[in-house]
Amino acid sequence: EGLVDTAVKTAETGYMARRLMKALEDLSLQYDSTVRNSENTVVQFVYGDDSLNPEKMENNDRPVDFDRLQLHTSQLHPCNGEPLLLGEEFLKCVDEFIAQDRFQAILPVGVMFIDEIKSFFNKLAARQSELLADVNESTSQAMINQRMWNSCRMTRTQMEFLLTEALSKYTKAYVEPG
Repeated sequence: EGLVDTAVKTAETGYMARRLMKALEDLSLQYDSTVRNSENTVVQFVYGDDSLNPEKMENNDRPVDFDRLQLHTSQLHPCNGEPLLLGEEFLKCVDEFIAQDRFQAILPVGVMFIDEIKSFFNKLAARQSELLADVNESTSQAMINQRMWNSCRMTRTQMEFLLTEALSKYTKAYVEPG
């Protein structure tokens, strides 16, 4: 009796899996970012809520791991002679980059990505503020640079590289129609 019961359950679940696969076979992503079936009926207005390919995710189901990218940027582009961006200048520079057409082109779908960028740089600015709060007159500029270097140092060149790389990763993760 157990063997017959198992066979019936296997047949039912196998048939359900087959029907599900048949239903999913005719889905496609259109150029207007909607997911439609073979009858051109809209199944989803935006693929997966964010239009991102799950295979291209780096960290916590997001296309860019900003902490790793910052470390990579600081190692690849040390920019030793360039002045650091601090405080308001730092956040103002981020807003300037985000206002560029290449970042605005990913909106409205990329609004979450833009928020992630702002959040990352706000955390970086907060880290800078913490480090600078401990500074007094006796602290040398070299000591300040060393403390910043290890955790939150950022120049304009580094920021441009980091944001360009982040946008490139986001664009690659965006699902293409088809």
